[in-house]
Amino acid sequence: MISRIFRLSDSRFLKFAFAQLLGLVLCALLPFTAGATDAPLAGDAHISSAHPSTNFGSLTNLHVGNGNIALVQFDLSTLPAGTVAGEIARAILILFVNRVNTAGAVDLHPVTGSWAENTVTFNTAPARGAAIATIPISQVENFVLVDVTSLVQSWVTTPGSNHGIALLASTTAPTTYVLVDSEENDQTGHPPRLDISLSGPQGLQGATGATGAQGIQGLTGATGAVGATGTAGAVGATGATGAVSLSSGRVDQDRYARGGAGRAYCQRCC
Repeated sequence: MISRIFRLSDSRFLKFAFAQLLGLVLCALLPFTAGATDAPLAGDAHISSAHPSTNFGSLTNLHVGNGNIALVQFDLSTLPAGTVAGEIARAILILFVNRVNTAGAVDLHPVTGSWAENTVTFNTAPARGAAIATIPISQVENFVLVDVTSLVQSWVTTPGSNHGIALLASTTAPTTYVLVDSEENDQTGHPPRLDISLSGPQGLQGATGATGAQGIQGLTGATGAVGATGTAGAVGATGATGAVSLSSGRVDQDRYARGGAGRAYCQRCC
């Protein structure tokens, strides 16, 4: 029994550590990020069509689906004074699903009317806009992260429009029924969070560093393989015929000069 409790506690500790470090990781991945902050949770509650006049703002879980709608709202006053929409580099809604009665998907809608955690009921439910995201949910005790950057940027531009977010069973999976940790949950203890990363202007370029020492000469590379023998060239054209030699004429004259009587005979005959 003791080891079982230890494993459960250890698992929750790891999930808590993951949630705490998530903002730092997101911040590090963004270029020119000046910092990150958690917007405080201003209120959370769920409303039920089965109990239209009952307020559930003090419960430890936010019910989504099966006739229930969860509402969460965050306080952006912790952002640095003068923050503009363009400086909201990323805004991530973080939810912890502690129970999955029926797996499916959840739609996120911007809330467009005011409400209060301790008084809101199904009969006094605030208006909401069109869905901005759909998230599949199937695993219990699992964090769900949703990018709501555009919505938060609109809240920064028009602060009076920040009435929070409504979570409903998706129209694509209407039978979905899940429970999410609320601010009052002291067991798993992971209330809804809004992690906001801020981007600042690019800093001045630093001075050029000194030139480093020349590295040692590398080893001589291996001799490459002998290339293939090229193809034989074309046969050249036949050269011109040379001049006739006169040497044979001289030989005959020498023989004639040595002929003696034969020469005289030849002269008489000729």
